[in-house]
Parts: sequence; structure tokens; C-alpha cells
Amino acid sequence: MSKYQLQFNVASGAVLLLGFDSVAELEERLRELDLTALEQVISTNLKEVVKREPRKVKPALEGICMFREDGSLEFLRPASSKVEAMALALYAYDPEPVELQILGKLASEKNPAAYVGAKAYAKFFQKTDSGVYRLSQDGKVWVADTIILKMKG
Repeated sequence: MSKYQLQFNVASGAVLLLGFDSVAELEERLRELDLTALEQVISTNLKEVVKREPRKVKPALEGICMFREDGSLEFLRPASSKVEAMALALYAYDPEPVELQILGKLASEKNPAAYVGAKAYAKFFQKTDSGVYRLSQDGKVWVADTIILKMKG
């Protein structure tokens, strides 16, 4: 039995215990720990037992959108355009990138790539190597300083 135990919560809501006898052993065990794989195993096999707390929306987006218990985003107020809806969605999910399918659903648009890939909006959106999207720094400023203010004003 280990001399010490470290207990901490992981994103899935599970409590993880790690036994160790020295700081060096703890460091080694933490380096070996693949939290992403651990989360996947817990989520897949224990989803009915371990309840994940719903994701919180950024304070600036309160009253505009919210995350449902299943992790999906819901708009409480409509954006003034489809491209603004997509930008708001990316801002809400940031820093995680978002798939085109999700952006299209949230903006009620069959071809979201026509917006996030358009030259007129190129400085606001970034396509990752895996084909999903996120906001550029200019996009984050646009959402924070223009879209959100317009919706709250």
C-alpha cells in the first residue's frame, strides 16, 4: 500500500486516486497518466454512473446562449445573421474547435462552409488541420466588441 494518496476530480466527474510513496514517484505517475484516454474510458463505460456537470457559458454570453446537459449549445436569442450565429457558437465553444455540421445546425444553414470559408470573413475564422473551425484573434475581438454588444444593447 502506498504511503500517500492524491485524490482529484476529472472532467467526467469521476474521482481519481493516485497512490505514491515519494514526490519523485508522484511525478513519474503523473507523467505516465494519459488523462485524455482516461476520460474517454470513463465517459464510454460509466456514462450512466458518473454524471458530468453541464458546461457553463462564458459570462459575456449569459442570456444569449447556454449549454444543455448533453453539451450542445442552444441560442436563447437569435443572432442577426447566420455568420454571426456561427461566430457566437465558436466563441462559446472556444478554445475547442467546432465541426461544420454543428455550426450549420446552430445557424440553420445547409452550407456553413460558404460563410466560414468566404473571403469576406477570412480574418475571423481559422480552419484547423483536422477540418474543424475556431475563431482567429480578430474573430474573438469581433464577437466580443461587436456582436455581443449589439445583442445586449
